[in-house]
Amino acid sequence: MTVTTRLRRARKRHIACGGYCPDIKPGDLYLEHKEFPGGEAGWADAAGHPVRTAECRACSERYGRAHYFKEVP
Repeated sequence: MTVTTRLRRARKRHIACGGYCPDIKPGDLYLEHKEFPGGEAGWADAAGHPVRTAECRACSERYGRAHYFKEVP
């Protein structure tokens, strides 16, 4: 597996979606993607270590990953 995705609740402010969206504030839910070396995007290959990115709820709905937020009770 080269990419993992999990639902997180922010404890601090995060820059979401590479700075294109409003920041994720403490208490907001967001998706954390972690890419490992050998992944399709190649970010981790260039860095030489796993790379984490934060995705806001609006972008997850736009790109078809809204089902992660439905798991919240």
